[in-house]
Amino acid sequence: MPTVSFTTLKGHPTKGRCAVASRDLTVGDCISLTSPFASSLHRSQKTRRCSRCFKPFSSPSTQRLKCTGCPANGETYYCGRICQVADFVTHRYECKKKGPRALQAAVEKFVLTHGENGENFPLDDYWLLRKFYYMAVFMAKSDGGEMKGLVPKLPKKLEVLSEHECAEDRVLADSVAASVSALEKNVEESDVTNLEEFFVRLLSKFRANNFGVLSDLQNVVGGAVFETGAILNHSCSPNCVLVYERPEEEGEEMMQKIIVISDVKEGEELCHSYVELCQPTAERKRHLKVSYGFECSCRRCVEDPDKLDNRYCEVVKNGYEEEGVKSRVEEALASAEELMYGDEQEGEEGEASEKKEYDLIMQALSLQREYLGELNLKRYKSEALALSQSMLLSSVPSAIDHCQRVCDFLNGTLPKYHPLLVLQMMTLGELIQEGGERDEDATAIFQEVVPKLKVLYGEKHEYVVRVEENLKFLLKD
Repeated sequence: MPTVSFTTLKGHPTKGRCAVASRDLTVGDCISLTSPFASSLHRSQKTRRCSRCFKPFSSPSTQRLKCTGCPANGETYYCGRICQVADFVTHRYECKKKGPRALQAAVEKFVLTHGENGENFPLDDYWLLRKFYYMAVFMAKSDGGEMKGLVPKLPKKLEVLSEHECAEDRVLADSVAASVSALEKNVEESDVTNLEEFFVRLLSKFRANNFGVLSDLQNVVGGAVFETGAILNHSCSPNCVLVYERPEEEGEEMMQKIIVISDVKEGEELCHSYVELCQPTAERKRHLKVSYGFECSCRRCVEDPDKLDNRYCEVVKNGYEEEGVKSRVEEALASAEELMYGDEQEGEEGEASEKKEYDLIMQALSLQREYLGELNLKRYKSEALALSQSMLLSSVPSAIDHCQRVCDFLNGTLPKYHPLLVLQMMTLGELIQEGGERDEDATAIFQEVVPKLKVLYGEKHEYVVRVEENLKFLLKD
């Protein structure tokens, strides 16, 4: 599918290449719709989604094609034959005996240079780098491009992307280079050196420009390189948001869609956020500096950095620190997490354990509500945790209360069209409808949510269809 673009690229004295609006843009305008140059599912998703288009399998019994050449511990599945054939351009280097031999060489190099065992080997990064490399090789050979030994020339759009090298890049680069050379014959020492330098440079571009592909529920399911998306710079007050479209027809690719979420004037820069926005300024800036190599100078960080920062740590009642309240809160939450994530307790399974976990969370949360402000980050995290537990317990009234508080927090901190806020509002509307006593409130929420869902996901998306059906039911009388 061709790129749909309403942007012009310009050089900037401090930002370099960036994207600006070539005309006035309004909320909902799509400025880019592109497929990835290379992508790789995270290992946790290997049996749950198509390895090429990332389309989820609706259930374990969903018909899917398994690559019969993959070893048992490296299973690869596809939604159909078209995706399987298209992915073979790069997958053939991970299949049959090649994949295990390459991975073994990479892990051995990692252990040798990193001085530790292979348990911490970054497998997801490894797979994405190899897919990128072999796609670049395929393009170089098929399009008459340039190869220097084992090193392909990068496509022009990727060649000019910004770079940020981290100390650990060298270890991973050397490991991936070892995996590539392990599958080649008569490899010279200079070939290996050139490969290592290629992957160091490639990693420095990845740090600043690759994307975590999100599911509809905002969970990271894989990594990908999108040439157009990488042009946009960061802002903590973004005017664009990224969503990932699932393919509707077999053989189509997963697409990155960049959507305008606030009105933009012609000539204004287009930005999205590289980091989680519900963080204090210092934490956002630290993350950006470490991960992307720059000091953020966006409007939110420079002009008004304390507006939300003070609310994120707000204490509304004295004594939280002095009277031991904080330690009681932390002890209750630690006990709840130990139950949730630790070894199963004998005699405490299922609903009984979940009820105990919820009670511990509420011990902490009742104190946090008394002492901490509504936008306090610690209180928000406890509300979100309590919401998850109350839904597991099918306690609709409690879930409504927690979900409303979570929505209030997100509404005070995120852009109005941020997917996380919109999806949480949809959940609140469905919980209220399930409760059966506040149909007018559910109707009002759904009427607000529907146009936002259409902007983010399109009019035919299952969320839009579901909410419109809920609305139709509520309004039928």
